[in-house]
Amino acid sequence: MLEEENVVVLEQGSVPAQKIAKAMASPTAGDLFNTLSDGPLTATALAERTGFPLTTVKYHLNNLLDADLIEVVDSRWSEKGREMKIYGVKDQVVVLAPRKRKYLLSSSWDDNMKLWSVKLWDVVTKSEVKSFV
Repeated sequence: MLEEENVVVLEQGSVPAQKIAKAMASPTAGDLFNTLSDGPLTATALAERTGFPLTTVKYHLNNLLDADLIEVVDSRWSEKGREMKIYGVKDQVVVLAPRKRKYLLSSSWDDNMKLWSVKLWDVVTKSEVKSFV
């Protein structure tokens, strides 16, 4: 379920937006992100599922973590006694907005459709910019 605090609005060019652009610039990172969208996995399981080398997976996981697109959702211990982090996609919507504009987010719950609707409003023109369901 999407809640208002799960909507992140970033100004284009801001440091967080740049981190997201860096993390998602690689098709490999996109494949890893999409695979994690199916459910949380360890780096090893992610490497096995995608066929990418473990070092490549760890590199991209660190970039995705730094960009705040994924998070460590749990951990467990391997048979060798090593802690293994379990990664998952953050439950959020990220909106990149142009600079010098002011935006307001509003959200509402639709009981009939059983989902959240989030709208991005331009404060200057008082018009709806984008709707997310």
